[in-house]
Amino acid sequence: AVTFPLIVLSLAIALLIGLPLGCAAVITRNRRWRGLLHVIAIIGGAVPALWSGLLLILLFSRGSGLLGLFPSQGFPNDGWASPGRALASLVLPALATGITAGAGIMRYTRAALGDAAQSQAVSMAMACGMTRRQALLRVGLRLSLVSVIGLTFAQMITGVMVVENLFALPGLGAMLVTDVGNRDLIAVQSELFLLTAFFLLLGLAVDMAHHALDPRLKNASTDLQEVL
Repeated sequence: AVTFPLIVLSLAIALLIGLPLGCAAVITRNRRWRGLLHVIAIIGGAVPALWSGLLLILLFSRGSGLLGLFPSQGFPNDGWASPGRALASLVLPALATGITAGAGIMRYTRAALGDAAQSQAVSMAMACGMTRRQALLRVGLRLSLVSVIGLTFAQMITGVMVVENLFALPGLGAMLVTDVGNRDLIAVQSELFLLTAFFLLLGLAVDMAHHALDPRLKNASTDLQEVL
């Protein structure tokens, strides 16, 4: 009820930051602008989620922050029965995780589109009349977006665990840390099993999405069945 919505909200923020900047880093012809985006990606990836969370608390939290817009601790007792309060309590943690993950998505997108620019799919799209920008955004980005989201979604779990403890959220990360400290091995095993199953299902979903979006994989499986 806490961890999964926090991951989804963090991923949405990271995509809003990382995808446009990653695409701009590949498409732009301006060397200065490209160098500036490269520096932004390095600085954003070097900032720990814990430090950015503390900074957001000092700036935007109620009580101790300068602006006092969002709560900095806890989650409503009635949970999502009060959606406004519940969502407000997740804004600062999601920003703390999303900023760092957005820098990672920016680097992944730039690398994936750089590889896609040399692929046959983009070359074929340009041969059919698309410009380089259109081919990269319509073909290359579609094929690489699934991997970027899948990898980032999996990596966010560890970052969310740290942020949950910082903002005193009763999520899976806080539960895991508490159970390890209490030496509750049964609960720790259950939580680790849940995380492992989540990673495996996420990998399966990414592979299935690749197979659905890339027609070359469909043709390869058909050819393999014919050979067998």
